[in-house]
Amino acid sequence: MKIMLIDAEHASLLKTKGALAEADPFLKITPLTNARDALDLLAREAHDAVITDLLLPGIDGLALLERVRRLHPTVIRILVSGNSEHKVMFAAMNVAHQVLQKPCDGPLLWSLISQTAAVLPLIRDETMRAVVGSVSHLPPAPRVYTELSRLLESPNCGIDDVVKLIGRDPAIAARLLRLANSAFFSRREHSLDLRPSVVRLGFNTIRNLMLTVELFDLSSPFGKALGRELELVQQNALLLAKTSEQLARSTTMAGDAFVTGLLADIGQMVLLMTQGYAWRDCRAMARLYKRPLQDLEEKAFGVTHAEVGGYLLGLWGLPYSVVEAVSNHHRPERIIAPIYSLSAITAISSAIMDGIPIDESWLVSLKAKTRVDMVRERINP
Repeated sequence: MKIMLIDAEHASLLKTKGALAEADPFLKITPLTNARDALDLLAREAHDAVITDLLLPGIDGLALLERVRRLHPTVIRILVSGNSEHKVMFAAMNVAHQVLQKPCDGPLLWSLISQTAAVLPLIRDETMRAVVGSVSHLPPAPRVYTELSRLLESPNCGIDDVVKLIGRDPAIAARLLRLANSAFFSRREHSLDLRPSVVRLGFNTIRNLMLTVELFDLSSPFGKALGRELELVQQNALLLAKTSEQLARSTTMAGDAFVTGLLADIGQMVLLMTQGYAWRDCRAMARLYKRPLQDLEEKAFGVTHAEVGGYLLGLWGLPYSVVEAVSNHHRPERIIAPIYSLSAITAISSAIMDGIPIDESWLVSLKAKTRVDMVRERINP
């Protein structure tokens, strides 16, 4: 793996380089002290990742990563900052895949790199990888965004009310979890639970986070059409989340299953944003001819919304359990471990929602057939 490391402080640069080399002696590390040299080198030589300090002479780390995002979108972008202000993190979320505070140790930095790089095989096509890699945010459904913004300004705002609203929209939930799981805020184990994430960040941080959210321009015909599609994706995501939660009821996975179900089709939002009417055509054809949407996506774009969603969530540093579940929720045959896991629950939930037959012998091997039959009966009496 080829990594570019940029830090204006020579001593810090050498220390980080040494720590990374110790964590993985096979890394190819290019140390640089300014953004200009980094951009010139990237124009000549491909790199897998760029890790930069915020404070650089001339072009700072944020501006550098914005140019990398535009010019080299397949490159993993990581920002390191000694500034602990939240506004730095909010700005960084628009240009960097991962953000962490100084001082950072080698094992933590290498962990971020390796976990992010693990999702790269999900999208083989360089053009589509560039498209997804350039996505810095996803627009929420306007109705949920408005309700949540009003609630956060209310003196009667409560944690449960905030969690309930965030749990209705995959874009807002993904942004919250991305922030809460970031090494910038916490170096603990990753979590998919929305409530602890809301408590950890606090209302003020979430309120400021909402100010950084961008909506579709609904004033144009194009914006109105995409806005309607976005509402449909959001509504289906909530149904999938609730079905997943039912399948995980009375297990320790209920909360995680809900969130994973909510995020399962987030790749549809990415394709909606980046492919526009071409993706809408796929969705319309799927409905008209009753064909699986993912098959039409594969034919049109060379990748499905499942891989796109898993790829983006992996770049953003969400737990591998959700990345695996999202990537495989239409391909249960890829789920190797014969256990009732998040991946299995999400795949079963998706099949139930889509009305697709499920391998009964597989359900028996998971010891989940009775549970699944009960949920199917409840949804389709």
